[in-house]
Amino acid sequence: GLDESAFSYRIDDRWATAGNGWIFLDTMPVASGLDEIVGVVKTTSLIVAASQSEILLFSPEGELVERYFPAFASGPISALGLADGNAVLAIGEHQFRADDNVAEWSGFAGQVSWPESSAVPTHLHSDLNRHLRGDGLPLYRILLDLHSGRFFADQGPLFVDLVALTLIILNFLGLWLWWSRR
Repeated sequence: GLDESAFSYRIDDRWATAGNGWIFLDTMPVASGLDEIVGVVKTTSLIVAASQSEILLFSPEGELVERYFPAFASGPISALGLADGNAVLAIGEHQFRADDNVAEWSGFAGQVSWPESSAVPTHLHSDLNRHLRGDGLPLYRILLDLHSGRFFADQGPLFVDLVALTLIILNFLGLWLWWSRR
């Protein structure tokens, strides 16, 4: 489920939640496979999220528009904020402001509003956990884990391999005993 380090950003009347490598817009998963999220803001036309290494652009409905690694970044992104409705990135001691389309970035030294993250709202917890956990553990998964040995932690695959080797040896011994009595 959702880990304890998950957090949310308020975007107008919606919530952007980051946790377990995912970003959710309200309860809808919009992106996965992410580093630590450093900020989510809404510009005049897009929702912009930033991890320590990449920038994600979403439509107001939550559709992923673009995901890219900023070529100008000389280090990890430490924060994402807003200045006059445009996204601003903090990278080390430098700040970079995006144009209206969040396509071009340039150096910036003005006043920035940095959004504050907060705890995940309680009304979102169950839906987010359902997405991350699923609706239960299917039988095929239990059988697969038993068959592969993963059901018994790290020593399980070794145990399954020893059982398989024992069965192979018993087969050869059976054939040998049968052959010797002929």
